Amino acid sequence: MPLTAKAPQPLIDSLRRACSSPLAGHRPLWDPGVPGRPRIWADKDTHTGVSLSMKQKKVLIVGGGPSGLACLKECLEAGHEAWVVEAGPRIGGVFAQGESRTYESLMLTTSNYFMCFSDLPPVAGEKVRYWKKGEYALYLERYVAQFALAGR
Repeated sequence: MPLTAKAPQPLIDSLRRACSSPLAGHRPLWDPGVPGRPRIWADKDTHTGVSLSMKQKKVLIVGGGPSGLACLKECLEAGHEAWVVEAGPRIGGVFAQGESRTYESLMLTTSNYFMCFSDLPPVAGEKVRYWKKGEYALYLERYVAQFALAGR
């Protein structure tokens, strides 16, 4: 299917208005080029010639839920400076204990073995079951402790 017109992108367009050149000095990682034949461009800083993939970056992660914590861990392992901002006083996002957007007796609809991260499986010998919100919050706190993510 040929591309005929670019769909409006309100967020990107608003960023372009706020920042005259948000990617000044950088090439995009991917350019669609000819439809059906994407081109990959080198991601280099045009001022220094240094590959941005090799350069330490500063990363701000919005949300300290499961996805934000996984993102934080991966960024730190890749050698970047990373921080998480969370609306509430505790990590876990909507799963945090005391979080008012979800009720305390909430039961997850995915088993503990599928809700866990691959690098921190459930406690050895734990049966397959559906965690409650508080149990998952404790698992996320254990994840933070295991990979020294606290204070980030």
